[in-house]
Amino acid sequence: MVRDYGVAHNCAGIAAAAEVSDVPAPPKGFALFHYLQEAFRIATWDDAAIRRTMNDPNAILYGVLIYVFAVAMPIGHSVVSSYWQTI
Repeated sequence: MVRDYGVAHNCAGIAAAAEVSDVPAPPKGFALFHYLQEAFRIATWDDAAIRRTMNDPNAILYGVLIYVFAVAMPIGHSVVSSYWQTI
């Protein structure tokens, strides 16, 4: 028994991945602010930023650096504030 369902949605499926030649080369030298901007764009689900960083060998290093700094800020704040309270 075959049933015929009416479907109003015709999805094309998953978008094809970008060609490696379409992705620009990563910046040279110290590029912390570039990667901060890319991190913000990735956090807002920007597909182009995700595709730019998917083959970037420096992205993971800068990501770890940004993560460690973000985690250390509250810890550093509590250490400094407790130090100033003892003085």
